[in-house]
Amino acid sequence: LPALCTATAYISFAMSRAAARRHDLILKGLTFLQRYRRLRLRAAGLAATENEDPVESWGGMPTERQAWEEDLQTADPLDCLAIRAEVAYNYGRAFHQLSMSTFAVEAYQTALSCFDGAESQRADLLVLRRSAAYNLAYL
Repeated sequence: LPALCTATAYISFAMSRAAARRHDLILKGLTFLQRYRRLRLRAAGLAATENEDPVESWGGMPTERQAWEEDLQTADPLDCLAIRAEVAYNYGRAFHQLSMSTFAVEAYQTALSCFDGAESQRADLLVLRRSAAYNLAYL
């Protein structure tokens, strides 16, 4: 959570008029966002091995490199789903704030695609799904 908060702070300040070096602030914000993704997935047992590529996107690595997905450590598959959707949504939110609509749409669609075929009445999943759908429609 501290990495996500730091990323949000950098990106928010980069969008203000008082920001002197916007590109540096955006780069730092996206760096902390990548750190958040890596830490969040690793804490849930969804991260790859230590020798994984440090440059990761919000949707994960290419399909041929996702052999670790079969060995998930999290017992509840809905928790895995929620974590992946949460990370994708937060990336979409960051890109949305930076007015990078193409990337935001892709991230929101990734978050929504996590819910394909999953029927759950968990409140956190419903809120995440509705927020991603609303923001995608807003774009």
